[in-house]
Amino acid sequence: MHPSVSNSFAVCTRSADVLDRKSLHDSFLPWSRPALTIVTLLAGLPQSTLEPLQRVQNCAARLILNLRQRDHVKPALKQLHWLPIQACVQFKLCTLMHGIHISQCPAYLSDAVQLVATTSTREGLRSAATTNYATPRLRTKFGECAFSHAGPAAWNQLPEAVRQAQTQLHFKKRLKTF
Repeated sequence: MHPSVSNSFAVCTRSADVLDRKSLHDSFLPWSRPALTIVTLLAGLPQSTLEPLQRVQNCAARLILNLRQRDHVKPALKQLHWLPIQACVQFKLCTLMHGIHISQCPAYLSDAVQLVATTSTREGLRSAATTNYATPRLRTKFGECAFSHAGPAAWNQLPEAVRQAQTQLHFKKRLKTF
């Protein structure tokens, strides 16, 4: 774990006696809802790289809910409405891809991906009738971290019923229950 992360977490644990539960929850809120830049950095990384962040999130949940070290953390994450780090990354990628699909996103994001139906080599094929996005071929494993690959890969794994939502609100509801 990065020293600044562990140091800031240590300061928060020492101040847990002073702060109330709401203040603790608000101080850890940025950890529970990563921004676009953080998601794009975390997309495609191996689980071993995400584990330290998951441990920080677990410790934060235990701290906020005043749980012991040996208590299970999954119910605590659910009570706080926090997704695990890996699920949060996938949720954000799918939400961004849905924004691209319904044309409610910045142009730089929509330019990074391409529908299979618009690919010239797919005309007349059954795959052209789907809402799949093309995943570019990669030469390295590191390329899986790029949004142009991670976004379509996450989107293509969703069932068609989830993808067909017309609004972001309906999409998020379907995605959460998927």
